Amino acid sequence: FDKVSRQGLLTEALQRALPIEMLRLIMCTTSYFVLASVLAVLCSASQISRRCNSTPGLVLLQTKHQTRQRTTGVPLKVGDAVSLRVKRTGNRLSTDVTWRVHAEWDHQGSWQMFFVEKSGRATGEVRSGDEISLRTWSGRRVAVMEDKSVQARWGHQGEWQKFRIESDHVGAIMDGDTVFLRGWSGTYIDADTPVSRGMVEARWTDHGDWQAFVVEVASSIGQGYLR
Repeated sequence: FDKVSRQGLLTEALQRALPIEMLRLIMCTTSYFVLASVLAVLCSASQISRRCNSTPGLVLLQTKHQTRQRTTGVPLKVGDAVSLRVKRTGNRLSTDVTWRVHAEWDHQGSWQMFFVEKSGRATGEVRSGDEISLRTWSGRRVAVMEDKSVQARWGHQGEWQKFRIESDHVGAIMDGDTVFLRGWSGTYIDADTPVSRGMVEARWTDHGDWQAFVVEVASSIGQGYLR
């Protein structure tokens, strides 16, 4: 086909897949090559791929799609010391000489280290969906309180100290993975949010940026910590 014929074919296909208002906008503001790219993307989407495949005589332009591979790193294991970096701001969960848990600093010292535990004598890798507890440098464990605050008052390892660690993939949690921590209340830990700078709480069931933490395994940082 010449350029005019190809553009007419693309226009016909776009009419089948797009609302007329969107089509007019694309036709007024884009070139043929952009139209070709738009069509290729449309036909790769599951909800309209059947339309493209069922169009008689339609030749689709194939574009390269790069699948994002998960980087292999250090697996998180029971007993490891980790820091939990707030993905949105870069600050890390911290405890001090009191019971307070906060995210006011980006430091990476002993106050920012948490030892990952499971109930009983469980060992091995920590996997997405596992139930864990987080022991601080002082021996106290992080807990979600009844008022949804997050504190480290006691060394108990009860229901308030249990967290379900979740990621966006199945299998082992790796160093550098983004994780979410769901407490016994069904709400997720949030930290250093725009509405509560530096504070750490578990207020909502949301699974978004405010609840996202990056796991940093101590052995991959090149630091040693006493247990």
